[in-house]
Amino acid sequence: MSRRTERVSAFIRQELAGLIRRLNDPRIGFVTLTRVELAPDFSVAKVFVSVMDTETREGLTLQALKSARRRLQIELSEAMKLRRCPALVFAVDRGMKHSIRMNALLHDLARERGETPPAPPDDTPPPGEPEPQEEAEDHDE
Repeated sequence: MSRRTERVSAFIRQELAGLIRRLNDPRIGFVTLTRVELAPDFSVAKVFVSVMDTETREGLTLQALKSARRRLQIELSEAMKLRRCPALVFAVDRGMKHSIRMNALLHDLARERGETPPAPPDDTPPPGEPEPQEEAEDHDE
């Protein structure tokens, strides 16, 4: 992917995030734009979204985004400095949900075996476990 394609993809993702936040549609849940894939000729922008809710809510959110696609595309074209605004195509990115689910399954399996579950990569406690308390430092010198 060229540097220009990366910059345009990042711009589209950032701009769409703001536009979607301003949509007044009750079907839209907590949505995150995970990535934007641009066609080499910039004719199509495939926007991947992740919805942290039930699959029903996910479907409603995707339906609302598809309904608002034309409006979002018009507003995006006004913000972009390109001759033609890419056509928007929305798709669900299940990678984040899948990752969370796999992590939870691995932790459950480790507990069943009596092993200590591995710490998540970002050092946050696994689901259902309290956060570790930091020890207070003694500054009496």
